[in-house]
Formats: sequence, C-alpha cells, structure tokens
Amino acid sequence: MTLVEPKIFPLCIHPAFDNEESKVIINSIPYKNFAYASRDGNCFYTSYLAGFFSLLPFISKEKTIKIKNSLQKQLGVLSNFFVDDMVYGDFYCTFKEMVSKFSDNPENIIKTLKYENVIKNSNNNKVKSSKNQITLINSDYKQFAEISESFDPNDIVSAYNDYKNNSFDNEDLSLKILQDPSNSKNCIINDENIVRKNSKYEDNIENQCIIRQTLYCEINKYLMDYFKELIALLRIFVSTHLRYNKEKYQPFIEIDIDDYCKKNVDPFYKDAGNLEISCLADILGIGIKIFYSDRSDFMADFGEGEVFIPILYVPGHFDPLYD
Repeated sequence: MTLVEPKIFPLCIHPAFDNEESKVIINSIPYKNFAYASRDGNCFYTSYLAGFFSLLPFISKEKTIKIKNSLQKQLGVLSNFFVDDMVYGDFYCTFKEMVSKFSDNPENIIKTLKYENVIKNSNNNKVKSSKNQITLINSDYKQFAEISESFDPNDIVSAYNDYKNNSFDNEDLSLKILQDPSNSKNCIINDENIVRKNSKYEDNIENQCIIRQTLYCEINKYLMDYFKELIALLRIFVSTHLRYNKEKYQPFIEIDIDDYCKKNVDPFYKDAGNLEISCLADILGIGIKIFYSDRSDFMADFGEGEVFIPILYVPGHFDPLYD
C-alpha cells in the first residue's frame, strides 16, 4: 500500500496541525487539501506520482509532449547503461500509457476512470504484473547489476518484489491516524461528499472545484494498483540518471554517487532526499515544490518552469498536496 486511502482530505486535519508552529506555517501554504501517503519509505515517490498524474489534465499539450520526449530521452540513458528493456519494460509501458490516459479533458478522464475503477473493484484478481513477469524481470535485471560493482543482487526490482510481497515489517502510522475516531468523517473529500467551503463562489467556480476533487480521487483510486511498479521505475530512472550525470550531482554529496545510489536510491524502503528530488525534477522536466512544515523558510523549488508538483514535508515524511 502506498496511499493509505485514495481520498482527499482538508489540510486542516493533517497531524502536523497538532503542533502550533507547524499549524501557522501550513496555514500559509496555498494548497488546502492533501492525501495520506503510507509511511513505508516510499512516501516521496508516492506523493510525486499522485501529484504528477493529477497535474497532467491541466497542463498544455506542448508540455505533455515535452514530458513524453523526456521519457524517451531517459530510455537513452538506460541504454547507455546497457540495461535490457526486460528490466523496466512493463513498468515503462504502464507509465507511458498513463501519461496519455491522463492528458485529456478532466470530465472525460473522470468518466473513463469511474468505469475502469468499477470494473477493477468487481474483479477479485486486480490488475497486477504476473508472477511470471516478475520472475523474468528478476532474472534479466542481473545484467543491470553487473554493470557496476556498486550494484548487487539486492537491486531495485528485487527490492520492489520484496516490498510488494510485504517481506519487511514497517508499521504504517498513517493508517492509525485514519482509524482515529477523533477524525471527523465529514472532513473526508471524495466524489460523493465534496466539501464546499465558500457558498459565495459562483456556480461555475464551484463546479470546477468539484470536478478537480472528483478527478483527483478517481486518479488515486486508479493508481492504487500501480504505485509500486511506478515507484520501481522512478528509482531506476533516478539511479541511472545520477550515475550518468556524475559531474553534475557529485559536488552535492560527500560519498561517491555509486555508493549513494546503492545506499539511498536502489533499496525500495529508503525515501528520497534533496538530491533525488532535484534529479527527478530534471528527468521529467516538471518542477517540484516542497512545503516544509518545520521551518520558517517553508518553501523550496526543485527544477525550473511554471508548472510544479506540490508536496508537503513534515519531519521524516511526505504527503501530496492538492488545490
């Protein structure tokens, strides 16, 4: 599990509000909703994916084309590392298909996703990569592992499989928060219960708000079956991109890039630091805006451009933000 729930919640019920200093800072953030990312060591990547796909319906066609070109360029980086496409092929195809699926009119996306989510919910065998595919990926990934001595058999894809099979114990504190009865159910925002905070808004503005909130929830529902595969792909992207661009990124860390990736990027349970965040913003060409709840200079931009993915940071954890 990577999002505790696909629903969107008002930021005012975030656990960080229990701290008065954080409350003041968060009230200054121009985003008023969020989703709970699981505290499983992948919360940044989860938040990035949720924000990325929620942003796609609202960006220009030109920007979407640039994203697709960036994906194609990243394939070249993988090729330079002699990575066989059997290692990442299924993950990449899924990601590319989703970029196309979510680059549409919001109302059309909602209709499509509502239908597909109903179909998935009625099928006990949810859409996942088959065991045979995963076994094949594990086998072919050895080629990637042999490229550098810093790679070992406990690579990204095998770590992904361990994670998918829940082979390590990591208590999900976010789930406890959701189970806390003190959280008002009336605060939950989903496609059946949209919170309308300001009755003075014009109908068309309110309708646009409802469409956005419904869209975000439907996208998150759809992503629930794919988060882990997509996170594995992002980790492969970041790991190879950092190694391929050592001269650019090496000055920002004290240890060798290969060792850094082996310790912080390749393991599936290690969350991202500033280097990985900056790298991911460079790879896909969409900026990332981190809002920190624990410091006065509460906002930091990674990457360039007018379009940013907003993410909330509380000590040791990231959550996706929504307007």
